[in-house]
Amino acid sequence: MFSRFLLSLVGIREDILEQAPSDRARYLSLGAILLGTATIAAVSMTFAIRMAARAPLPLAVLLGIGWGAFILVLDRAMVIGMSKQRGWVRTTVMVVPRVGLAFLLGVVVSTPIVLQIFDREIQTQIKVEQSRSESDYQRDLAADPAYLTIPDLEKKVAELSATASRDPAVIDRNPAVQQAQAAYDQASVELSQAVKDETCERAGWNCPNSTGVEGIGEAARAAMDARQEKQRVVDQKLAILNKAKADAKAAEDINAVSAQAELQRVQPELNRLRAARDGKTDAYRVKSADSDGLAARLDALDTLSDTSPSVNRMRWVLWATFLAIELLPVLLKLLQTIGGETSYERLSRLSDESDERAAQARIAQEENRVALAREMDADREYLDARDQLNRRRTEGWPDRQPEDDDDRAARARVDSTSRTGL
Repeated sequence: MFSRFLLSLVGIREDILEQAPSDRARYLSLGAILLGTATIAAVSMTFAIRMAARAPLPLAVLLGIGWGAFILVLDRAMVIGMSKQRGWVRTTVMVVPRVGLAFLLGVVVSTPIVLQIFDREIQTQIKVEQSRSESDYQRDLAADPAYLTIPDLEKKVAELSATASRDPAVIDRNPAVQQAQAAYDQASVELSQAVKDETCERAGWNCPNSTGVEGIGEAARAAMDARQEKQRVVDQKLAILNKAKADAKAAEDINAVSAQAELQRVQPELNRLRAARDGKTDAYRVKSADSDGLAARLDALDTLSDTSPSVNRMRWVLWATFLAIELLPVLLKLLQTIGGETSYERLSRLSDESDERAAQARIAQEENRVALAREMDADREYLDARDQLNRRRTEGWPDRQPEDDDDRAARARVDSTSRTGL
């Protein structure tokens, strides 16, 4: 059953092939090659549809099968239409268009398969290209005049937000507060040292600048006075610090109201610029994510071929291999056409000539039958016209009367029939 299908692909008549069994393997092989090239074409189109349109796999397979069937019909038509011609000019005219079409189809079919074979390397190269393109885009975006004010606005919004939120850190950064805080810290350090000196002197410890005598003596009283003076200075510096903080807080309250009003003006402008920039970036990234179609894969393969001689060699070897497979049916049929006539071809030619002679005989027989029928119709018409003329002459007129219009018409028919040879 399958062998019959293969033979039908090549247009072989089994009744004639039975008389030339030595040619059976030849035509079975040619039919199998036709089916194989169609299968490769179907697989290639499935890959192409998945790459170019990102279609679901069932749809891609269905379209691939349709493409394979079309290639099968087209190759079959080219193979069946190739027959032996007299003279190299006729042979060339017959062969060149078919080989050219087969070459074009081979290029179309082989390209998606080669891309699929190098898919892993191509995907890596596409990611590299996308990363490079992303860097270039971000650099160009940063230099875009429409968005140059965004960093300054972001800094200003941050400052206004801190001021409007009455952040205590803002008060601590006030210059007057910082100066008062430094003075208070220094006074606190000096107070701590005075307390230590007093303790050492009263306890009689052997400390620097102490007498080492326990008890409240002259030196101990002097240390107590020094400590009390330092405490007074600390209290004074603390009062100055608290006043500076209160003044800074009052100023910050006023600044917070002003900052809030300014923030309501600046924030919408910053949001608008950010939205425009982010929208542009999102559109670019969507476009970049979709840049892995057929054209992008071809570009990536070209880049790989330029940078890697081994990839370039393998690419063209694979491409030439699949191209040769697609050309194989037409080339084999061409070789058969150029070679000697096979037994099947001779028997087929004789059968066609016999059928042609039989058809010509049937046509001639039909033409003779039609001519005889026309002659018989003419005879009947002549006899009818003559009988009608005789009846008009004899019926109702004992004496001969002049011919009327009907008599003249009947005589004209008789004369016309007589001139045809009857």
